[in-house]
Amino acid sequence: DERVSEDLKKSIEKAIESKSQDISVYKVQRKNYYFGNNEWPYIEKMERLFKLDVLKEWKGKLHESPVYVGKADILDGFLFHFTHRNLSQMLRKTIEWSDIEAVTRYNGGHPKMKSWRFFRVMFTAFFNSYVRQKGFKAGVVGVVESIYQSFSIFITYAKLWELQTKKKN
Repeated sequence: DERVSEDLKKSIEKAIESKSQDISVYKVQRKNYYFGNNEWPYIEKMERLFKLDVLKEWKGKLHESPVYVGKADILDGFLFHFTHRNLSQMLRKTIEWSDIEAVTRYNGGHPKMKSWRFFRVMFTAFFNSYVRQKGFKAGVVGVVESIYQSFSIFITYAKLWELQTKKKN
């Protein structure tokens, strides 16, 4: 579901050829598209090109994050990410990923779920998507995606609550 722009392809080739001693990691700029070709206003910067000796490990089971040593630079061009093509696909992903995320939080010793925590995480997810990432600029898609992010985190934390409750009984 990702495509490399021609500018990014050239920038990657140039970075590999340069063999710069100053830069250990290169980040790509990723443009997300929801429900087909609806461009999301926020552009992510993600580490995707590494020198082999600087990458120490990956953290997380979903949306893993690299742990590395050294300086990073940003490549020119974009990585186009076509995600959330429809609501059915979004729901399937949420069901699958929320199990993993809830178990990860549970195994990590997440504090016991309280009623207020559901509202906090849902509000935070909505705020992050709609305000910080400027989802409001995407019109109806921005509203749907932002509310969906709030719903998705609710499902994860509801499953965490289930795990916490089951283990006690």
